[in-house]
Amino acid sequence: MSSGGLYKWDMTEDDRQVAVKTTGTAVITDATFAREFALEGIGIAYIFEPLAGC
Repeated sequence: MSSGGLYKWDMTEDDRQVAVKTTGTAVITDATFAREFALEGIGIAYIFEPLAGC
């Protein structure tokens, strides 16, 4: 994070780990807002599981 770059999402594809570079016009750093935007269909959110289940 200190590089100023965006986090590459760690995911699994066909039983192998891959890092997915994301793009977009907005970066949300507040998990609560990210969750709300995702629920509204505006984007996807990388948040803690307990917050996702609220």
